Amino acid sequence: MLLWREKIPADWLPMVLRHLPAVLVDHAHLERKAATTALNLEKYRALYDRVEELNAIAIEELGHATRPWPNSTPAWWPRRGTITPPTF
Repeated sequence: MLLWREKIPADWLPMVLRHLPAVLVDHAHLERKAATTALNLEKYRALYDRVEELNAIAIEELGHATRPWPNSTPAWWPRRGTITPPTF
């Protein structure tokens, strides 16, 4: 069960579905950022005993970004530089 701090607007899901390619690209960027952050934390001596855990996080997050689509890239997947971010 997800516990949200704020009430989710009723039009949230339709808006996400209308802009799904942009949402997915944004999510992919966030996964790469999470992987980079995990790797950057390894330089701190206080976290040396957690290096394996941080590596596992980085590998998992990068795995999402590099996992191929089952057959090929979907036709609706945007080409680089073609996404116009939605305005909210």
